[in-house]
Amino acid sequence: MKEEILKKGAANWFHGIGSKGGHLILTNETLYFEGHRVNAGKKEFEVELENIKSVEAGGFLSNNLTIITNSGKDVFAVTGKKNWVTAINDAIKNLEG
Repeated sequence: MKEEILKKGAANWFHGIGSKGGHLILTNETLYFEGHRVNAGKKEFEVELENIKSVEAGGFLSNNLTIITNSGKDVFAVTGKKNWVTAINDAIKNLEG
């Protein structure tokens, strides 16, 4: 199966003591964060969809998206968090067939 982008949007990844700006990218196989050039400009976070245990949207006033994997959790600030949850869950379902 050829990897194709399903959704892409600006995001901040809360990692370490701060956050990094860039883009969160969902494909039919993976979810990854690509930092802006000033942040390194490469895939800094990547997880295969099959390794995602759950996806959670932050509270009413939060734009946080939490990705829980077999190795921990990562938090991103995104626009349209509920759309991201739906898109990721749909991609996982499609992967499972």
